Amino acid sequence: MRKYIKFFVAALLIAAAATTCKKKEVDVTDIQFPQGTSISMKVGERLTLSPTVHPSDATHKSVTLSSGDPSVVRVTGMQLEALKVCSTTITATAGKKSVQITVSVEAEGAANPNPTLPSNLEIKNL
Repeated sequence: MRKYIKFFVAALLIAAAATTCKKKEVDVTDIQFPQGTSISMKVGERLTLSPTVHPSDATHKSVTLSSGDPSVVRVTGMQLEALKVCSTTITATAGKKSVQITVSVEAEGAANPNPTLPSNLEIKNL
């Protein structure tokens, strides 16, 4: 009789282990930034990124950033700091998904290469 009880208890434990539901993992499909995939900064400027992970129910939503060249742009958490004139890529990773954004660093007093003129500006020949 004891043999049957042990067998019955073992069968119940195995059945319980087999029916335990494992939560399905949801992979990250995209990481987006409000700033887009191309950012311009000036030397000395700091910028905090606010990435959005898709889908919103992804299992691993935590985003980490890394700089392709830390001598150009230093990354601390979600903050970028422009250190010298050049360009580099920032890689954002969440789960198994990685995306890259390009950061171009200009000199501190650099003029805007694409200025916007006021719409009411009249240009006259002199």
